[in-house]
Amino acid sequence: MALLSGASESQPAADLASDPASDPASGPSPDPAPDHAAATGRRHVVRGSMWFVISMVTGAGLSFLFWILAAKTADPTAYGIGSKLWAVVQFLNYATTLGLPIAVAKYGSLARRSFNTLFAWALLSTAASSLVAAVLFAAVAPSFLDASNIEVLQRYGPAYCAAVVFVLITGMAFSVLVEVRLVTLRLWRWVYARVLLVSLIRLPLLAIPALGTNPMGLLLLIGGTPALSGFIGIVVLRRMSPREDRGSWRPLPPEWRVAVKFSLVNYAGMLLAQAPQFCIPILVDAGPTEFGPFFFAWQISTMLFLVPHIVGQVVLSESSHDAAHVDQQVRSGRRLSLALMVGATVVIVLATPVLIPRFLGPDYQLTADLLPILSAASIPWAITAIYLARARVEANHIRTAAITLGFAVLTLVPTALMSRHTGPTGASQAWLLGNVAAAGWAAAVTRWVRPTAARPRAPLSPAAVTGTAAPG
Repeated sequence: MALLSGASESQPAADLASDPASDPASGPSPDPAPDHAAATGRRHVVRGSMWFVISMVTGAGLSFLFWILAAKTADPTAYGIGSKLWAVVQFLNYATTLGLPIAVAKYGSLARRSFNTLFAWALLSTAASSLVAAVLFAAVAPSFLDASNIEVLQRYGPAYCAAVVFVLITGMAFSVLVEVRLVTLRLWRWVYARVLLVSLIRLPLLAIPALGTNPMGLLLLIGGTPALSGFIGIVVLRRMSPREDRGSWRPLPPEWRVAVKFSLVNYAGMLLAQAPQFCIPILVDAGPTEFGPFFFAWQISTMLFLVPHIVGQVVLSESSHDAAHVDQQVRSGRRLSLALMVGATVVIVLATPVLIPRFLGPDYQLTADLLPILSAASIPWAITAIYLARARVEANHIRTAAITLGFAVLTLVPTALMSRHTGPTGASQAWLLGNVAAAGWAAAVTRWVRPTAARPRAPLSPAAVTGTAAPG
């Protein structure tokens, strides 16, 4: 495995935190070793970030291709129900992570035996939270989901519904933990290979009528493949470790208390930061024939939202190496994000009315109507993302929390309210206006909340830089 990664986990990131090379105020070091260690750390950050960004873009693109092909193979009703069920499963998976992926990223440099013990407890905790969520969902779903949606899952009773949901969200959570662990081991090619394999294997399976033309089949293809990779990944990781390093349930390493605290603190921030992405598809009040076209447009817009996020993470990474030019880097990132999002929105506004009806037919006219509105929301989001990156560069936790909370409230509340009155169209318009308000709020908070006193910062791990396990 070390040959594939080009490195091992033997050097903790924390070792670099105390390096004089990581503190600009400490002056030059007479010993070249710290400079070499810092340069090596930067190379790992850049290399890992590139691999993970490529993996993220590949996964998003192939997922989008899956939904395009599904729209061609399934009728609008089946497509709408399948996409709604997938939105529900994603929401449950998001709500039950307990902040454990970021804890895995943070403590991945521990001794292997200590880490593997914590990792085993993280898996058990994830499975327990998933079980609770699955049982609760099976009990309360009929009260808030449309009958046509829940009927697919409860065809054989609540126990069947809970079992299917439990297996899906547990496997998907395991896949995230496995992915982060591979990043901490610097097995970046393995990360990309997993994403590519999972994304490609489900495409030809759409040709099977039992899978590609009914809602349950679509759910199993889009959610079952990453879930299966999670279960397989756990076995592979265990086999990778020498027997003496596999850890045991007892004794717990001394770091377990701080790891639990760290995961729970970041869990709260992650819930706020990612709430719009996972909650809005649940909140949109629409029948299957309307929800399918909305979800298709939503998928495209969330792909656009990745671009300012990635630019923001690049700003975060670069500023952690060169804190003296934060203002210039923030301005450059903001200009780049705005230029890309304005250009993408213009292209979508011009192309959507022609391409969507031609490729997907008249059943998806609502997609053509909503996509320009949802895409335009990426322009103010570009501003918010860069202001958020700046707050993180300056380690200004008050500003980070204020921007994150403001974004969640200003987008979720009006979108949920408008959806009840005017359906997907009103929800999309409220989403755009909420993002405009959130960008104004981020600018105001940046102006009002001044930077905290500068202090040395440890180089970031690739998992943190790319947002794998970051709160936002």
